[in-house]
Amino acid sequence: MNQTFLAQFSLSDVLSAGEFTSNEVIEAFNQIWTDLLLSPGIYPSIVKLGLLIALGSMAIFLVQWGKEMMKGGKLVDFDKVIWVVVVIMLLNNDGRLLAETTLGLRAVINETNQMVLSQTANDLTLREAYKQAAVQKSSAEVLAIIKEQCRTQATPEAQQKCLEQKERQFEEYIRRVQEINGSENSSYWERFTAYLRQEIETVSSGALASFIRPAIVGVLALLFGAFSSAFQWLLEIALILQAMIAPIAVGASILPTSSKPIISWVSGFFALGMAKLGFNLVAGLVATVDVTAGESLSSLVLPVFLGLFAPVLALVVAGGSGFAMFVALSSVSSGLTNLVVTKVTTSFARSSKSVAPKK
Repeated sequence: MNQTFLAQFSLSDVLSAGEFTSNEVIEAFNQIWTDLLLSPGIYPSIVKLGLLIALGSMAIFLVQWGKEMMKGGKLVDFDKVIWVVVVIMLLNNDGRLLAETTLGLRAVINETNQMVLSQTANDLTLREAYKQAAVQKSSAEVLAIIKEQCRTQATPEAQQKCLEQKERQFEEYIRRVQEINGSENSSYWERFTAYLRQEIETVSSGALASFIRPAIVGVLALLFGAFSSAFQWLLEIALILQAMIAPIAVGASILPTSSKPIISWVSGFFALGMAKLGFNLVAGLVATVDVTAGESLSSLVLPVFLGLFAPVLALVVAGGSGFAMFVALSSVSSGLTNLVVTKVTTSFARSSKSVAPKK
C-alpha cells in the first residue's frame, strides 16, 4: 500500500474544490468567446448567412409594400423601416456591433452572478458557504479514505501504526486548511478543525470499524459533482451557440411578422443567463444550510442537490423567466416602434406644412 496519503489525495484538489466551478468555466471560455465573435472565421460566415436572410426578408417586405401601395396604402411603413435600419446597423462590418453587444450581455450576466454570490446569508457570503461546505465534505472523504486504508491492515499492530502515520499527515492537512482559509469566518474554521482532530483521535484510539463508510458514498459524491460541473459547462456552451445564431435572428427580423426573431433571441439568451444565476443561487443557499447543519446532514446532500436538483430548479426558473422576458420585450419594442413612428410622422407633417406655398 502506498504510505504517502497526501500523494493519493491531493491537498490542492481538496482546497480548490471549495471554489465555484462556474468561475473556472467562465475563465476557461473567455478566450473562446473572443476568438469566435471578434476574429475572422465562423462568426463572419454566419453574418453573411444572416445578410442573405435579410435580403430575402427585404424582398418579401418590398413585395408586400408594393401590394399595399397598389391598394392605396401608406407611402412608407415607418415601423418596418426602423427594423431595416436596426438590422443594417447590427450586421454591418461583419456584425462587429452585434458581436460586441453579445459580449456585453454575457458580461452583464457574469457580473450579476458575482454580485449575487457576494451577498450574505446567515453571516456568510454564498461563495464562502459553498467553499466551506465543499472543504467540509472533502475532508470527510479524506477521513473515510484514512479509515479504509488502515482497516485493511492484517494485524491490529499494523492498523495502529497506519493510524499513527496518517494522523501526522492529517495534522499537516488541518494546518494547511487553517492557513488558507483561516482569514474567512475564523470561528467556523476553528470549530471545523476541532471536529477533524476529534475524529482522527477517535479513530486512532481504536474505534475504527464503527467509522467505516461505504465506498459507494464517495463514488456517488464524485459522480454528482461531475454532473454539477457538466451542467455549468453545458450552460456556457448553450450561451455560445445562442450567440452564434444571433446574425440569423437579426437578419430574419425584417420579415413582416408581429413577433421579431431578435426578440426571441434576446429572450433565449436572458433565459440561459437566468439558469446560471438560478444554479449559483441555489448552490450557495444549499451550501449555507449544509455548513450550518454541520455533521447532522449526510455528506451526499450537497453533491446530490448540486448535481441533480439544482440544475432542474435552474431550468424551471429559466423557462419562466425567458417567457416573461419575451412578453415584456415584445410589448416594449412595439411601444417604442409606435413612438418613433409617431414622432417621425409628426415631424414630416410639420416640415411639409412649413414648405407648402402660401395662397
